[in-house]
Amino acid sequence: MSGRGSRWVAWMCVSALAACGGDAPPPRTPMEDAAASMTDAMQQMQGAMETAAKAVVSNAPLVPAEALQARFPESVDGMDLVDSERTQGGAMGINISTATARYEDGSARMLTITITDAGKAGLLAALGAAWANVSVDRVTGDGFERTVTIGGNRGFESEQRTLDGADRELSVVAGDRLLVQLEGANVSMDVLRRTLDRLRVPSLLTAK
Repeated sequence: MSGRGSRWVAWMCVSALAACGGDAPPPRTPMEDAAASMTDAMQQMQGAMETAAKAVVSNAPLVPAEALQARFPESVDGMDLVDSERTQGGAMGINISTATARYEDGSARMLTITITDAGKAGLLAALGAAWANVSVDRVTGDGFERTVTIGGNRGFESEQRTLDGADRELSVVAGDRLLVQLEGANVSMDVLRRTLDRLRVPSLLTAK
């Protein structure tokens, strides 16, 4: 399921490239065109890196990973918490805190919840939330993928039906920095949404 985010990253890149068109420049030789294109590409890349760097430098204090982990319930819809971990740290000025929990009921039902504080929206796409900046509504014979709004927050939900059941995902960005991902095997979307409400993620940004 996590691979779906990469498809939207690629889709965004293609869209961004398509949007960079404009009026045709004065006639130039093929060599001049190639040199100009390379220069433009390097300048755009440098600008994007500088923007990301500024976003990282201006990060607000992270929500401690321990506080993220504390939001996980002991059970979800008959599935017990079987594993939970947290991590906090960074490098080169990029700091992230994250906590993950895994639930099972001893059969084919499983649920994984991940809460990540990226500190700044500029890092969300790299963490799998490229859908936060696009609109998606795709339906196939065995499932769907679409962007949604939940509690005023941008979100993404998907379903992939198989012979053994269905895999479903619900992800939401809160406060432009907290990314919540719920990935379930044979867990209904209704259960995912109710579990998201139980996490009370937005309140993490106002907790003292």
